[in-house]
Amino acid sequence: MCRLLGFVSRHPATLRELLGDEELAEFTELSLKHGDGWGFAWATPDGVEVAKAPDSARESALFANVATEQKAELGLLHLR
Repeated sequence: MCRLLGFVSRHPATLRELLGDEELAEFTELSLKHGDGWGFAWATPDGVEVAKAPDSARESALFANVATEQKAELGLLHLR
């Protein structure tokens, strides 16, 4: 089953800043149920950027980096 998390913020923020460490960890744990990949899309002044990988978010170094480093005002996270 897919998990979706969308957000809109007045100021650019990372997923970690928006959710906090504990909530981000709990949401990320949901990726272990099926572990079929993840994707994160966020708005930029030039359009939309995307980061994605076929591994579970919990096991993905790219996901950890994006969740803690990528700031955005508008985004959508998809765990499969």
